[in-house]
Amino acid sequence: MFQKKITKFIINDGFIKINKDIKEELKIALPYRIYRDGEILDYHHFYYKLSKIMEKINFNRKDKLILIFDSSSFIHINYKIPEIDESEIKDFLKLELEDYGDFDLSKYEVFYDSIKENEILNLSIDLVPANLILKLKEVLEKLEISNYEIIPEPQSINKDGKYIEISPTYVKLISVKNNLVNFYEKIYDKNFEKLIEENKLEEQNASNIINLRYDPEESKIDEDFLFKYKNYFTNYISKIEKFAKGEKVELFGNICDSTIIKETLKTFSSLEYNLLEEDIHDKIAIRKEKRENNRLKNKNFINLILAISMVSIIIFNLVYFLNLKKENEIKLANTKDVKKEEVVETNMSSDKFQERNKIFINKISEIQKLEDKNLIITNYSFDNGRIIVKGIVKNEEYFNKVFRDINILSKNIYMENGFYKFEMQIK
Repeated sequence: MFQKKITKFIINDGFIKINKDIKEELKIALPYRIYRDGEILDYHHFYYKLSKIMEKINFNRKDKLILIFDSSSFIHINYKIPEIDESEIKDFLKLELEDYGDFDLSKYEVFYDSIKENEILNLSIDLVPANLILKLKEVLEKLEISNYEIIPEPQSINKDGKYIEISPTYVKLISVKNNLVNFYEKIYDKNFEKLIEENKLEEQNASNIINLRYDPEESKIDEDFLFKYKNYFTNYISKIEKFAKGEKVELFGNICDSTIIKETLKTFSSLEYNLLEEDIHDKIAIRKEKRENNRLKNKNFINLILAISMVSIIIFNLVYFLNLKKENEIKLANTKDVKKEEVVETNMSSDKFQERNKIFINKISEIQKLEDKNLIITNYSFDNGRIIVKGIVKNEEYFNKVFRDINILSKNIYMENGFYKFEMQIK
């Protein structure tokens, strides 16, 4: 039997990169007004563009198409659950994530990947706005492509490391541990967007100019375009260094090797980096293998420690996950003398609650960035306006160093089963 071929489309702001059978690679410009940040802005033009691409690459509609895309609207969550059957995971997550972030889960599609450790599943989850997926499906089906798979970018990456994509309009931060993405963020800067828009540039033109390559649009741009771009890029330095935490990172993107970027990093940063020369979106074959073999060996030392120590910890822990509605309902039901202003504060429909919930989720996101080989978080919970964080750490000195910028209300570090464990309350 002949094996069907796979064609991979990676759609970014400004271009589509096409990888056909790992032999051909093609990059085609995609105007911002047609598609941006995972959203099809001009359906008919987008359809026409893809139809021409299919003709250009002689795509056989019997073959499989993998479409990978990114968006700043993805919600990435890392989560641990007791081992359950593979067929039950998605339904389980839909039920458990119902209250996460106080949003309507019916508006999102759930994607996940997992690694089993000692009867525990480590999950890397991405919630993707369903309308983005729906529009992409409509275009593919109109093109009479039935054998396809649409994958959010975090689910297509499996090589351990820290990656930073540098684009004319955004910076993307990606961290992978044990073959699972554990941090993903696409960050836009209004200064960049305004600079590109006011000079009427597309991604390809902007990249050429920043890379100091001749471009027909160069004669039309502001004289201080490059000066402004360099200054705006410095705004990202603190975020990049906080993400790197002193570790060497892999840079990729159309302008990552430009003189402007390298000089800015050298002048304002101590960042150690390599230029990534390979495609990191190579998880497709592994995804297929995982369906056939549901057991993967994990060789990472700190996760082995976690797997052993989790026997003595509450296994059913939620990372990034709070049932704020349920907690508030229980408290309101059991409290007789609740002050009026407190009731208003816990009103799930109030703007004040929404803002507090957003701040809480952002705080957890900041804490997760602090994880490394000497520190791992095992549990988050929420009580009376305070976040309770539990985990394992190398020693108390390292704990104080890592959390020096966190407002800690109380902490308890103790030895158990040969490991330093901690519990702290933050506000």
